[in-house]
Amino acid sequence: LQSPKFISYVNVLTGGMFIAMGLFHILPESIEHQPCSLATLFTSEESAMGIVLFVFVGFMIVLFFERVLFDVHDHSKSCDNTPNPGTEGAEGEEDHLHVETQGWGAAVLLISLGVHSVFEGIIIGTAESVGTVFLLAGIVVAHKWAAAFAMAD
Repeated sequence: LQSPKFISYVNVLTGGMFIAMGLFHILPESIEHQPCSLATLFTSEESAMGIVLFVFVGFMIVLFFERVLFDVHDHSKSCDNTPNPGTEGAEGEEDHLHVETQGWGAAVLLISLGVHSVFEGIIIGTAESVGTVFLLAGIVVAHKWAAAFAMAD
């Protein structure tokens, strides 16, 4: 479980699952059920431009966090996958990834998990039946391990 290759494969799998859910399930449903004010945000006729704009802005926010705020890079290989000279660790240590957060990564993680928790509370609070409340609360509890893993890492 500590293998960088294994973690890389798990990241690819989960990323693909999130993209598939977003593009094939959530986006079409959002376009179908969008409010009229959002459907006519940019044109006089109903269109999906408002929803698409929100999706684009959300993607750009995630990209900003990943590529600007958190510069993740591997010192062990160059772009052509050959080892860089002088990147071997001391006394035979394996090469590793470096994440440069400029010292404020923990604060950003704390804030993002707080916002995430607020949205979870809103979703549970807007449930229309007791059964849905229990289902959503179970889903929230079931994925708390991921937040704990992110905080511990």
